[in-house]
Amino acid sequence: MKRAFYKFIFSVLAIISFISCEKEVNNLKYPEFKPKWDISGYLSPDNPMSKIILSQNLRNYGNPWQFDDMGHPTITLSDGTNLIVFDSTQMRSGIKRSDFPIQEGKTYTLKIITDKGFNAEASCTVPFRGKFDLDVDTTITRYLYQDSLTFLTVHYRPPTHCHPER
Repeated sequence: MKRAFYKFIFSVLAIISFISCEKEVNNLKYPEFKPKWDISGYLSPDNPMSKIILSQNLRNYGNPWQFDDMGHPTITLSDGTNLIVFDSTQMRSGIKRSDFPIQEGKTYTLKIITDKGFNAEASCTVPFRGKFDLDVDTTITRYLYQDSLTFLTVHYRPPTHCHPER
């Protein structure tokens, strides 16, 4: 009798758990989404154009392609003495070297401000070009295995000196 009762209870619990897995939960409250800027790009003295790419983070919950209006951004790039101001439409084409030259060793500051109060600031120093004299000492060893396979191992000595060109 006890055994039949336990089988009945187990069967009821199994049925309830399977039924509950098929129901959709509608009363969840998602965490608040905080829109933020995603800023990437590069400043290069060698390229004819430098790029700064401005985008927005995606939602973890709900519709990932629903974007909140963060306002119209104004972007400034400064090297301490020169300043260039541009908007997001100018960013698609990039910053021409003739409009704002990028130089080695200078520190550049990027500021982004929107009319809705969002802002971001970052700075970086463009490194000097490196002149690397690589000395590679190569030794090749051959191993024959059953007259058909050859294994090669290459040993090299890492460079002993690297110095930036100034």
